[in-house]
Amino acid sequence: FAFQGSVMGGLNLGAFVDKEHPLRRFVLYGHGMGAGGGREPFTAAAVNGGVHLQTQLLRVRNMGKAGWGGLALTTGYEHTSYLLTLEREVPIETEVATWVADGEYQVRAITNSIPLELSTNMRAAFLTVFGGGGVDFLLTGDADSIIDLRGDIRDPSDRVVGTAVVTATDSVDITGVTPRVFGGLQLNLSVVKLYGQVNVALPEGLGLHGGLRVAM
Repeated sequence: FAFQGSVMGGLNLGAFVDKEHPLRRFVLYGHGMGAGGGREPFTAAAVNGGVHLQTQLLRVRNMGKAGWGGLALTTGYEHTSYLLTLEREVPIETEVATWVADGEYQVRAITNSIPLELSTNMRAAFLTVFGGGGVDFLLTGDADSIIDLRGDIRDPSDRVVGTAVVTATDSVDITGVTPRVFGGLQLNLSVVKLYGQVNVALPEGLGLHGGLRVAM
């Protein structure tokens, strides 16, 4: 579980032409997020950014207090990186001994992908229901971990009775296609939007996301 913040900007490519111009169907988005933090004794840092082009295949239909968001096709490029590191020694305790582990513990993951997504929504008064599906084409993806921990083993009286060393390295490269579906609800309070979303990536990925957006 984590708190995140993201900045997004969008430009309708038909903003400076007639309302019936075909370019009105295209919107270019850019977004970025950087977050750091962690829980003792670990720290973590995550970076996500990308650009997306959304095409309105079927037009939006407004009917007063209700409306249909049409059908949109979205694609683009996304980059994500994640780094987890051990910042200080950590005691690992059992009933008979304590191992004070110190050294290097690092997990790193980087992905570059192209999403292809169909989405739609329905609005009734201040409530919007949205959903869709798509696939993510993973262009490059790699993850590696380095573990080199060592330290004294102490008995309950704090006497050193030995030492322990744990070393391991692992690395993996991943490419492929991941299908997914998503859906959620949004509460529209003027420019403030409260939402909750469920993401299901096949065959066994599940994500829950809730938050607040301010859309100008």
